[in-house]
Amino acid sequence: MSLKYYFIVLSCKFGGKPNTSKERKRKTKSFRQGCPFKIYIALSDDGQSLEVITLNEEHNHTLSKEVYDHLPRQRAVPDEVKEEIREALYLQANTKLLQQKVKVGMEKR
Repeated sequence: MSLKYYFIVLSCKFGGKPNTSKERKRKTKSFRQGCPFKIYIALSDDGQSLEVITLNEEHNHTLSKEVYDHLPRQRAVPDEVKEEIREALYLQANTKLLQQKVKVGMEKR
């Protein structure tokens, strides 16, 4: 067995420091909130396995399904649904009704 990594750092989506630069070109918000959650996994001394070196399970924000569901990757529309949306827009469907239908369909998945 060969290992691909000699260490891995896992951190929270909300980790890191928020970007406070005033030279922003786009009006976007960052998820970064300085969350301290971190797992540091490194190669063992014998080089045959990985072991947890540091574990900080604390978060400085609420953990909930609602917050998770609102993250961009969770809100992404699958390609097959995108094609159906394109067809409906090409046929000049009512955009508000189409948006509601997509939202309901995504909640069922």
